[in-house]
Amino acid sequence: MTPTASQWGPHLKGLDGVAGLNTVATGPVSDIRVRLREAVRDRSMMLVTGDPGCGKSFAVARAVEQLDPAKVTPVWLEIATTVRGKALALDLFPQITGVNAPPAALLRDLRTTIAEHLSEERRVLVLDEAQLVTVEAMQMLRWLHDRADAEFALVIVGTRALEKRLPPEVSSRVVSHVRLDRIADEDAPSLLADYHPLFAGADPTLVSQLNRVEARGEFRWWAKFLLRAHLYLPKLGGTLDADAADVICEQLRRGGRV
Repeated sequence: MTPTASQWGPHLKGLDGVAGLNTVATGPVSDIRVRLREAVRDRSMMLVTGDPGCGKSFAVARAVEQLDPAKVTPVWLEIATTVRGKALALDLFPQITGVNAPPAALLRDLRTTIAEHLSEERRVLVLDEAQLVTVEAMQMLRWLHDRADAEFALVIVGTRALEKRLPPEVSSRVVSHVRLDRIADEDAPSLLADYHPLFAGADPTLVSQLNRVEARGEFRWWAKFLLRAHLYLPKLGGTLDADAADVICEQLRRGGRV
């Protein structure tokens, strides 16, 4: 399996330097790829939810990278804090129009200009960490997506809390919903063996125990573990055994560096 070049939603800084890294095609991850293509084709609305650290952004980003850039333009908007309608419009404006918003522009003018540009070419708009978006901002996205001339698919990504926070006017328009779960202990050995060869040579019992006690099923923890193992294992004999795992886990807890 040859990984595609990462452009959006980076998994973890530094992992691009780890040879042999693969995207793990679990059922939900494969489903995201299929549903995303359908959403782009139909210009529909899609929802992706799951616990923090389960790989939502990563899976959506890799699916976006599989799209033909000649046919669809990705717009990735990651929300960093609570965002209301005008703040979201100000974030969207330069990504959609290519220029900064006019000073002191009114929300209705920003919204209208964004809508005009969203009718000009096929796009897929990914709203990441969407649980931080207010109902007002969600309603603006619904208005943009509802326009007859809208040429974009909307992918809303967030924690499970988002499922209850979506206003009915938005949730009723969601055509597909994919939920990502934490890694089950019994699935961890085979799943992580697909993720990187390091885990293929490890004791499955050790991997399951690490998943239960340390990772707690979070894919992000395993990405951090792999990055730290890439740095430390050459000094520990090159094999992932219980002793090496203890050293790496202790370094993760301390935030230690080589």
